[in-house]
Amino acid sequence: MTEAIRVLLIEDSPSDAHMAAELLGEGSGFELTHVDRLSKAAAKLDRGGFDAVLLDLMLPDSSGLATVSRVHDRAPDLPIIVYSGFGAEDIMLAREAVRGGAQDFLPKSLATPAAMQRAIVASIERKRLERFRIRHARHDPLTGFANRLLLAERFERALARAERQGKSLGLLAIEPDHYLRTVEQMGSAFGDKLLCAVADRLKANIRRSDTLARVRDHSFIALLEGLDGDAAADALAGKLRRLMAPAFCIDGCELSLTASVGIALFPGHGRRLEELIGLAEGAMLGVALAGGDGCRVAAAIREPAACEAA
Repeated sequence: MTEAIRVLLIEDSPSDAHMAAELLGEGSGFELTHVDRLSKAAAKLDRGGFDAVLLDLMLPDSSGLATVSRVHDRAPDLPIIVYSGFGAEDIMLAREAVRGGAQDFLPKSLATPAAMQRAIVASIERKRLERFRIRHARHDPLTGFANRLLLAERFERALARAERQGKSLGLLAIEPDHYLRTVEQMGSAFGDKLLCAVADRLKANIRRSDTLARVRDHSFIALLEGLDGDAAADALAGKLRRLMAPAFCIDGCELSLTASVGIALFPGHGRRLEELIGLAEGAMLGVALAGGDGCRVAAAIREPAACEAA
């Protein structure tokens, strides 16, 4: 049996709320929850569990297009259908509502069971496609990690927090050793599965406040926040490198890996993301050329020193 589509109706008029309940009546496949204030809706939205919002623009505690913005800010992933008492001819209002974050605009004078149900279902699909496009614009399609665009956005926010708190940021470049040789022997499909396995292991062992990104074919960047100097970065880099020690099982084949890790730090190495990435990758390359299985802080802060293999 198909699960009901859960709709939150934010409407202060009892008669209009009753009409909406009839339009989404029993047997329609919709489950309606009604509140008459934006403040009450906020508590419901925070708890989650809804598929769409049906929103009147004129409420006792909010009015006009600002109401759309407030709901969108509270629940950015939920589709909003404006359920408006304004006339069907008010095309400008409909356009501005959509620009403000709504997916559709349904005048109450034109609301029928078919029109309302179609508006809700279509809005859910539009929102799903919007989230898909946003995600793929900012994430690596293979691993799901942040891409360079999302890494840059998060770096700017992390930089502001680090400056306020007087903390350091660490940029770690991480590359599995001898990856290209493995791809030559086992094929690109095997290599992709291996990268995903490495990504999963890194993700499971990093703080939620930190960011993992894939900005080159077979290496990763870890953005680490709230560090108390380079000793903390050294320790975290060594931990991430040692995560490669347990064998990976890919297509029934067990494979042991080591990794090379390079470290660059804010503020010691600068404040520009591309500069820090370049320094971290340079330090990583130095480890790899020396045989791999180590980590090194970029030379701009001190002479490269390999982490102890503990």
